[in-house]
Amino acid sequence: GKAFTIGVLGALPLLAATTAGATAATTAGSVAAKSSATAKTVGGMGALSAVLTAGVICYFSVLGFLIFLGICIGYIMSRALRQSSRQFEYGTRFWRALAFGFGGFVAGPLALVFGFGLSAGTHPGLYHGLTLWMGLIYVAVPVALLIWLGRWWRESVCPSGATQAGPQGSLKRFYAWFGLGMAVPVVFFSMFLYGILFQQSFSGERLSRGDLQRIVVERKDADFKVVQYQNGSQSLSIRLPESRRRVIYHASVDSATLALLAQNHISYQTFVEGKDTNQLGTPWRLLGLLAFFLTPVGVVVLLQRPRQVEFETAGQSDTSHRDDRRARNAFRAFAVSMAVGLAALATFIGLITRWDTRTITLAELPAVVAEHESARYVVAQYNDGSSELLVTPREAEGSKIVAPADADTLAWLEGQGIPYRHISQGRDFGHADPKPWFSMVCIIALLSGAVLLLAWATRGMRLWSLAFGAGFAVTFLLVCGAGLAQSSCPGKLFVSTARVKVTEQPYASSKQEDREVVTSRELLDRVVSRLGLEQKWGEGNVKLSREGAVGRLKQRVRVEPLPRPDGEVLEIVCYAQDSKEAAAIANAVAEEFTNHRNQGQAVAQLIAPAMPGNQMISNFKPARLIVGSLVGCVAGLLVGTGCVWYQARRRAGADAVSE
Repeated sequence: GKAFTIGVLGALPLLAATTAGATAATTAGSVAAKSSATAKTVGGMGALSAVLTAGVICYFSVLGFLIFLGICIGYIMSRALRQSSRQFEYGTRFWRALAFGFGGFVAGPLALVFGFGLSAGTHPGLYHGLTLWMGLIYVAVPVALLIWLGRWWRESVCPSGATQAGPQGSLKRFYAWFGLGMAVPVVFFSMFLYGILFQQSFSGERLSRGDLQRIVVERKDADFKVVQYQNGSQSLSIRLPESRRRVIYHASVDSATLALLAQNHISYQTFVEGKDTNQLGTPWRLLGLLAFFLTPVGVVVLLQRPRQVEFETAGQSDTSHRDDRRARNAFRAFAVSMAVGLAALATFIGLITRWDTRTITLAELPAVVAEHESARYVVAQYNDGSSELLVTPREAEGSKIVAPADADTLAWLEGQGIPYRHISQGRDFGHADPKPWFSMVCIIALLSGAVLLLAWATRGMRLWSLAFGAGFAVTFLLVCGAGLAQSSCPGKLFVSTARVKVTEQPYASSKQEDREVVTSRELLDRVVSRLGLEQKWGEGNVKLSREGAVGRLKQRVRVEPLPRPDGEVLEIVCYAQDSKEAAAIANAVAEEFTNHRNQGQAVAQLIAPAMPGNQMISNFKPARLIVGSLVGCVAGLLVGTGCVWYQARRRAGADAVSE
């Protein structure tokens, strides 16, 4: 029916953005952002491409989903206000509850903080209590909404009190509570919208040391800011005027960075998280999202011009009940959208979870390093002060090995010459990877709620008929079976990594990024000639063209820079169908790069040559099964609905012929 179709269509953008957003979150939670290729002017299509990232798509999809839900509730309420005196009074009570809720849980703490000029640095306990108190608004609003929806549905479908005198609502009283209840959401909606349009950055890029030097020396008009996070780490953020505040550049703050800023007479502000920014924590940051749901509710109600029902007078019985099918269909669409949204949230949690997680001790670390020679090593520091060493094997990207990141572990890594990246919560990633057991509980609860909502919203329809079940089951099994078959195919690639250490150079000689040099056509062309890849990759006696060999080699080479206090380590990762070939390519690329960089002086050194691996890249990824199941469910719903529609058309045609 229309309600089911509208509900699914309203939530489809959220489903489409789930995979992209989860991929971005996983990348941010496991490794730091990659170095930017350049820090040149961002404008025109360049700015547009920088804005359209996976996280931004997911961000705006969530906003659109909230607006759609708000429009559904606003439409239901606007029609309910005209249905009966009871419904009018229930609507007045809803806005009165919101007025008291926002006044007590939001306006009260803000007035206390700003009225008395309190700060988080001098009153940390008070701010912690106010944060918890403000978080109660996210309980009060759903409770008020559920109470109103329950009363509306009971009176709309089963008007048990239709023969009793209903409470008489006053239009002035309704507008008074409506204005008080909408005051805080409208203010935060306006602030949120203003920030999106004029202030908020939708893309961030990590600067290499050479790019940072270039901006500091050349761009005196840039806006510099130092942010100190809860765990003590610091980050330098840079905004360029021509980027129109849409792109923000980040760099780690150390003694060399501060000395560079002081040497070039760069002034900057320092903001401490919890003291100067985000003083009231997550409840404060999420008020904008809550406003994006409640503001459309109020706008739709106002557009429908609420008024008292004409047939009601004081002392007269409320015996008229209007059967409003449109409002109930809108509520069904709301329920279907909520069900699809819960499924999308469950999918997101499943995608960002590392299901194959193994915890080891320091004594087991040497065996892991020997087994996974090309692994990626990341030290993650969390806001609570703890830190972990995350080891990700390149042949199995979906797995993760966790080790304690204490002083002994870091000293052992340094002694073995194993470079690692240091990331910090708040600066490089926003959340810690959820535990597999916690993710499983959340996924089961969310999917159970989605199934119950969907079953209730489609109750009484032909959605669960034999035709729908057959179409859904066949489509779901085909899509999931295809995903399972693809994930079960054995891997055919080997991976090998060579590490090159590049000492820091003066700014004048750092004209091109090292990662650009490694993947440049000139360097790869020399590697092709050196290894004879044209002949190896050709078919039979026919050689592959030089251009084709260089293009294929560029697809198989990846560069990951690891900034170090004494320079930078480049990890040159190569993939091939033979383990010896992968190691040979990695070493050849590393040696050609070393020769190129050492033309003037010895600044690059091959510190860890690539070794042939004995494990092929695993093609099995749990995320594929999750995405396949989600796509199978959506495709099954659409095909099943089409089967029901086709069956109904055939029955209608048969009835017309019989008549």
